Amino acid sequence: MDNRHIHIKKTIDTLVVPKANKILMEGVAPLITNVEVDEVHPMGDRFGPVNISIMIHYKNQDGGNYDSISSISYPISCMIITIIPYVIMGDYRVTIINILKDNMDSPTFSFDNFYRLYPFNHYLNLLKERV
Repeated sequence: MDNRHIHIKKTIDTLVVPKANKILMEGVAPLITNVEVDEVHPMGDRFGPVNISIMIHYKNQDGGNYDSISSISYPISCMIITIIPYVIMGDYRVTIINILKDNMDSPTFSFDNFYRLYPFNHYLNLLKERV
C-alpha cells in the first residue's frame, strides 16, 4: 500500500500551512482552510513517473474581499513543490489546484521534478511581498 500521499499532506500541514496562514492573516488575505492530497498514481508502468494531485482550499477572512487568489497561490504552490522531493524520489508531476471557496476561483499550477526551484524562504518572502 502506497502511503506517500499521507506523508505529503502531513508535511504540507506542518511546514507550509502555518507559515503561509500567518502571512495571509496579517494581510487580510484568504486563509488556507484545507489541503487534500490524492493518492500517488503512476503515469505509465508502476516503476515510472508518478502523478500527484493536490487541492488547496482558501476562504476570505471577515472583511476580506479577494476575487482572485492567483497572486498568493503561486508562491504557496512553489513552497509545496520545494518539499515534495523529501517524500517522492524519481520522476513526478504535481498538479496543484487552488480553490477560493467564496467564488470558486481556481488557479491551477503543474510542476515536474525538473522544474527549477528557489529555496523555500524565497517563496515565503515572495508571498509576503504579494500580500
